[in-house]
Amino acid sequence: ICKTHIIPFIAIVALPLMLVGSGIPSLETYIKVTSWPSSLMKHTSEPSKLTEPSISKNIVITDSGTIRKIVWQGAFGLGMAYPLFGTGPETFAYSYSFLRPIQHNDTSEWDFVYNKAHNEFFNYLATTGFIGLAGYVFMVGATLLYASYVLKGKLHSDDELLVCTLILSYIGIGITN
Repeated sequence: ICKTHIIPFIAIVALPLMLVGSGIPSLETYIKVTSWPSSLMKHTSEPSKLTEPSISKNIVITDSGTIRKIVWQGAFGLGMAYPLFGTGPETFAYSYSFLRPIQHNDTSEWDFVYNKAHNEFFNYLATTGFIGLAGYVFMVGATLLYASYVLKGKLHSDDELLVCTLILSYIGIGITN
């Protein structure tokens, strides 16, 4: 780093640490500003007057994995009912209720509206059919194949950073969706 950039860099890092803190108790004594004007302080030492709602001990919450399996079963049923083009993009919330598996009525989320299948592949199958699912799988597969060739050195590319970003993006989308 150039010497002219060190002072702005330190200021950018140090100022938020001094104002907010680091979250590390042993460092807080050295870096956090502790004497704020009283007009800026919003913290009160009085305990909260709100009471916690009473919760019945007899409530049974259905496991998330069990609910997902049921929703996936319904999404697969939609894909089988509309195999070529599905029910249409972004129609899962409307169409799922028509072929919703009966087991869903026995879960704690029986009255929830699901706008996605909570699995991107089942979601594409239900809403865009096998044609849309094939297009999505081809796009992901072709990108990952191209990326693997570039990273192995079989193809020359100046965009290795872009290739790494694409791989990480597909991994991130796969995890979050």
